[in-house]
Amino acid sequence: MDIPLKEWLEHSAAEVYDKPMVIEPTALGGGPAIYFHRAWPDMPIVGVGPGNTNANHHAPNENMKLDDYKASIKHMIALMYEMEKQDRE
Repeated sequence: MDIPLKEWLEHSAAEVYDKPMVIEPTALGGGPAIYFHRAWPDMPIVGVGPGNTNANHHAPNENMKLDDYKASIKHMIALMYEMEKQDRE
């Protein structure tokens, strides 16, 4: 995957997480990204956030670890700093 945001995501993730970021292509879900994709099919769309394999996504007992949530907030802050730094260069 070769998009400008990839390097920013990798650098910002390295600031927060102990493991390298996993990047994997995925299908767009039912969220708002599908509407952007329909209007601008060549626009890269990236989704990041907390998650774990035992989260029971979209089930009545869906859950999220508080530490994962906090780390994802820190990652978004680090990403914004990374983007701002790039803007100054």
